[in-house]
Amino acid sequence: MSDSHQDHVTSSPHPAPAPGPSEARQRAPHRGTIVMVLGILGIVMGGVGLILGPIAWIMGRNDLREMDAGRMDDAGRGSTNAGRICGIIATAVHGMGALCCLGYFLFMGAMFTSFIGAAAKTQTQVQKAQADAEKASREARARQKQLEANANKAWKAAVEKAVAETQEIDADVPKSPPKRPNPVAIPRRRRRHPRPRKRPRKPPQVRRRLPRPRPIPLRPRRPTHPSPGARLPSTSFA
Repeated sequence: MSDSHQDHVTSSPHPAPAPGPSEARQRAPHRGTIVMVLGILGIVMGGVGLILGPIAWIMGRNDLREMDAGRMDDAGRGSTNAGRICGIIATAVHGMGALCCLGYFLFMGAMFTSFIGAAAKTQTQVQKAQADAEKASREARARQKQLEANANKAWKAAVEKAVAETQEIDADVPKSPPKRPNPVAIPRRRRRHPRPRKRPRKPPQVRRRLPRPRPIPLRPRRPTHPSPGARLPSTSFA
């Protein structure tokens, strides 16, 4: 029986006819409670739900087929169907979560790999740049040494040339007759000059500070000619 027919049978409003006593004895007991518990645990539990969800889905689907065929008790159809739906939901949710986690880890792995590659490439470039710099430094030192050697050679050649020219000039100049040696001179005795006597030092003169003269206050002069209207002093002639 297909799934569409099973869903049609499950969702039909008319219940199946009650089996007879002989058929009830031949039917297996239903597992609706177990399927429902597995479906609910598959939704609630995280990583384990990815395992319990498909189990509840498969068990519920098989039990519903057995109930439709009449080989299992039809009393637990509702709980079996509910457990199957919970298993489908748990499988879908946790499957999407697992796919997202897998994609995230793949993305992070790719990023990490790219970072490692970029770091290795940068390290290679840095090492190459260092090698080039060392090579340029060695070449510069070699050129400097070569220039110094050339300068020393040129200087030595110039010195040798100057020495040779000096020798040629000395050879062209006539030599003067040798001078007669001077008679042995009697060394004169140096006259000793008497040392100047040390003059006794004069005692330091103490300068006395004279007292500063005080300023003489100036008195106003009396007028010789009295002013008109001034009172003259009384004079008495005895």
